[in-house]
Amino acid sequence: MSHMNRSSSARGMTLLELMVAVAILVVVVAMTTQVIISGVNMARNGNETGEGNEAARLAGDTIALQARLAGMGASLGLNVLANGAPRTISPVLAVNSTTGPDELWVVAPQRNVFGAGCDDKSSPTPGYDMGAAAVVQQSLATGILPVRCSQTLTLPATLMVTNLSSAALIRAINTSAGGAQINFSESSAVTGQGFTNNYRRGGFTAGDLVMPVNIYRYYVAPFGPNNEPTLMVGQGVVNTGSGFPFTMVANSQRPIVGPIEDMQVQFGVDPSDGDDPGSIVWRNGAPCSGTCFSDALGKYEPGARSIVLSIVSRSRRLLKDTAGTGNIAGLAPLSVFDHIIAVPVPDGMRRVKYERRIELPNAAPGSM
Repeated sequence: MSHMNRSSSARGMTLLELMVAVAILVVVVAMTTQVIISGVNMARNGNETGEGNEAARLAGDTIALQARLAGMGASLGLNVLANGAPRTISPVLAVNSTTGPDELWVVAPQRNVFGAGCDDKSSPTPGYDMGAAAVVQQSLATGILPVRCSQTLTLPATLMVTNLSSAALIRAINTSAGGAQINFSESSAVTGQGFTNNYRRGGFTAGDLVMPVNIYRYYVAPFGPNNEPTLMVGQGVVNTGSGFPFTMVANSQRPIVGPIEDMQVQFGVDPSDGDDPGSIVWRNGAPCSGTCFSDALGKYEPGARSIVLSIVSRSRRLLKDTAGTGNIAGLAPLSVFDHIIAVPVPDGMRRVKYERRIELPNAAPGSM
């Protein structure tokens, strides 16, 4: 009897039991695999979303930093010389586009302009900061600008000469007289008249500041091996010919962040040039319409108080549904301001729109 019991308890699984066990195992593996796939796709989509948010924020913050500094010392606009004639332009200019990204030009002082100047030229370790402003010592209406010293300035460069109200951009070529004067090129266009930041005075005046400035061009363009749409920045110079007041230096562009699919700009302008927030009107692309900032000359108009910058970032990869068998439905390019996409085509790419209002504290009369 005991022998029969041992034989019965030691028998193996029947074919039916084996088939049931295998079926249960297949179901469990399939369910586990689906959970893993869903989790991987959700994590992937989350990473893409997070990276898109960060790219849009970084792009907006980078531009905002320079835009808030734009026009410091030039609340009445920037005077430039083009084709032999002076004109007054804005330190913040936008080139508007209704079919693609706008571009933004910003004239901002270098970060050390109010650092230590040339107080001790004879010291073995000179006590000055590179990029600090120089001070005009004598009024002249020629292509020579006498300054206390020019050691803080790296030439050739674009310089802004300002009395902290009106200002002019000059192209400084070199220095002479032991660094006590700056030679600039604008005087060659109007012989004997020089170039002035206040035409009624006839020339730059003792006490004016000479600041090194950067002219930045922010724009969106393909970059990298995959031609990813990227926010780019290039170095600009004054265009001495006709048309738009600035031109970009060849090969000066560098990427900031991508993928950035669109950048749109709106200007808040107070036509009365007062201090009433209720008077501000919003205009696409440039601070005014007709023959002012929005035309090809970038003409200065009082009353620009702020800009609204809208940045659209895009995911690098397609966002998949939880099953991983298709793209998330409804993901398509976004319309922003006057860049209207009539029939957005879903493409599985997620967009993030980052919008920021940037005040222009240096644009108001009386502001430095």
